[in-house]
Amino acid sequence: MVVGSLYLGMVLGGGSLRVPLPSFLLLCLVGAAVSAGSHALNMYFDLELDRFSHPDRPLPRGRLRGKRLLLLSLLLFSLSPLSLLLSPSVLLLTSLGVLLGLLYSLPPFPLGRWYTSYPVSSLGYVFLPMLAGASSLSPPSGEVLGVALFFTLLSFFLSPLKDLKDRRGDERAGKPTLPVRLGVRRTLLFSLSGSLLTFLCFLLLNSRGPWWFLSYLTCTGTLLLPTLFFSEGLLKRDPFWLVRLWALAAQLLFAGWWAYL
Repeated sequence: MVVGSLYLGMVLGGGSLRVPLPSFLLLCLVGAAVSAGSHALNMYFDLELDRFSHPDRPLPRGRLRGKRLLLLSLLLFSLSPLSLLLSPSVLLLTSLGVLLGLLYSLPPFPLGRWYTSYPVSSLGYVFLPMLAGASSLSPPSGEVLGVALFFTLLSFFLSPLKDLKDRRGDERAGKPTLPVRLGVRRTLLFSLSGSLLTFLCFLLLNSRGPWWFLSYLTCTGTLLLPTLFFSEGLLKRDPFWLVRLWALAAQLLFAGWWAYL
């Protein structure tokens, strides 16, 4: 999702699907490093929770030492200043991403263990990378901010789906997630209704008009919905993986729609 958000941001900032390759590769390196560093830090501090909800991970199984994981996280975070090569604004956005990664996991009040995990992850994986991609080419306009907010809200409403498969483990560990508090059906209702409301708002408020957005939705649905018939195994193992794939495809299609239509 980070790479897709970075690319879409660069398309929005530059107005073309052809983005500067060196800048894009540097953004991908820094974005992947910050994302991976956040994951490593979260795994280190969530060890006791993962013994219940993710006992198959390397750290709970004893195949990876905690100190090495913490060192890896710090090393990955240390790559973030490279974004200064693009612009000070990109460095600022990258630094905010590192800050969110730290606040997500660090005690005494880790935001990743509460309902705040959903907005924090959406800001870190979608909003900030999209603005960073756009800022690497030009100052973000109101249109760019609107698109970034649209995809961030979609990510926020769809994020609880990733906790569905971990519901039993999270419940034993005492971790408050929406599937634990609301159950599966109400979580699905929350994600579906919130996503539809976000689509409706962007349909009415986007600067290019409702018909432009409807044509994008029609094309996206025509291309992505048939994949349900070939994804039965993936849906049973982890439904959120399909959501991730759809999100990346939707971002790439949106980039094409924005640049040429």
